[in-house]
Amino acid sequence: MDRNRGFYGFDAMLVSGAMAQALNVPQSGGFLIKQVVKDSIGDRLGLKGGDRIGIVEGQQIVVGGDILLSVQGITMASADDRAKVFKALETLQPGQNLRVTVFRGGKIVELAMTWTGFSE
Repeated sequence: MDRNRGFYGFDAMLVSGAMAQALNVPQSGGFLIKQVVKDSIGDRLGLKGGDRIGIVEGQQIVVGGDILLSVQGITMASADDRAKVFKALETLQPGQNLRVTVFRGGKIVELAMTWTGFSE
């Protein structure tokens, strides 16, 4: 995979409604991290991908990974929120902190890293 401006190094799927409730997400939705690429931005943040296949609301999905709740304080509860996050990340300057909030193992966890840009 190319490490261009759009590469963050993780694969995620939106979980909302009944699926978010089944996963006990503490807000109306979030992005379930399915896998994280080694040495990527997601990996350096400490995101955890799923480790097993489960059936949630009749759908087979990779479970056990983090559920992304917010990025830079912007709630990630719907597909529309992704555009807001990408816009915010475009303004992030090297040396500033990239902050995310995830739901991991039933707890809300804050993760952060110093942003060095997309040339990493």
